[in-house]
Amino acid sequence: MGRDSERLVLVRASLLAALRDEEVPAGSPFPRASELEYDASLEWAEDHVISGNRQFREGLNLALEDVHPDDWRAACQVEASPGLYSVVVGWARSSDDPVIWEMQSGAAALVISCVAGILPDASDELVKRIANIGPEAVLVGISLNAATVAKQELLTSTGVLTAEIKDSSGPTRVGRESIPAQARREVWRRDEGKCVDCGSRDRLEYDHIIPLSKGGSNTVRNIELRCESCNRRKAATI
Repeated sequence: MGRDSERLVLVRASLLAALRDEEVPAGSPFPRASELEYDASLEWAEDHVISGNRQFREGLNLALEDVHPDDWRAACQVEASPGLYSVVVGWARSSDDPVIWEMQSGAAALVISCVAGILPDASDELVKRIANIGPEAVLVGISLNAATVAKQELLTSTGVLTAEIKDSSGPTRVGRESIPAQARREVWRRDEGKCVDCGSRDRLEYDHIIPLSKGGSNTVRNIELRCESCNRRKAATI
């Protein structure tokens, strides 16, 4: 393992420990959460958490400056041997309070970035998708042991995520084909995370322009973001 790879492995381990307010490894670029410096004007616990998340995020952005996405992914999955399992992450809590959302989503994005090896900006987008649309696989093709470790890291580092291990070694199930993760990401970016009809960002769904039952496909061109209400309205006209 090269020196930069070792540095990235240390960044990952340090940030996960810091977020859990545990003792951080020697040479850690992050202090424990309880050792962060906070603005004396902050009165509420939520504000302290948000401030801490921002400090951790700034540190992570600095540590990953000019780092290629593949290098960060490799460092975060260095001990993940290949296999037939995946880890699917979902959103356990929902709140309309923007302060609560910033507190929860900030921590979740940091944890997912470290566990799955996703750069911070992409992790932010992933959190928005799983919170507004539904669970997504963040790790695929890994061993059961690696999947179990990742699941525990996701569940113990933040209280807002769910994590489930999926086994792809069993018989193939006959049913509706799932939308590929890459297509979901591209549709989300193209439609700017909102309903193409009314602009709502709540209760979003991936809608097939031409339904699969009528010969449609799971391609970016055939999928749009719609809120639940607009999607049901459209379905009634088909």
